Amino acid sequence: MRVKRKYIVLVFPVLMMIYGVIYITFWTHTSLTVYGVDKIETYKLTNDKSTDDFKIKKMFLSSGEVIDNLTLRDIKARGLLVFNTNEAFQKNVGFEKSMLN
Repeated sequence: MRVKRKYIVLVFPVLMMIYGVIYITFWTHTSLTVYGVDKIETYKLTNDKSTDDFKIKKMFLSSGEVIDNLTLRDIKARGLLVFNTNEAFQKNVGFEKSMLN
């Protein structure tokens, strides 16, 4: 069976655009994990407040899961967006909510 070149030239880009839209939609929705955080226990690795070198001892999520031993740098590297409900966390560590996003 012979396929006309005109149909390949017209159909292939349309299929690729549809695939691209689907891929981008699923990629952006699955690469960002959102956690609702109930409580965070932390300790600083250094005394310098300009760095994000503090360790999260335990992070208690709203789902009941507990995450241990993460730094803020790890959270950013993993693409985790943390909605922090513990106001004392920012005051204690010296970071504002914008630093967590």
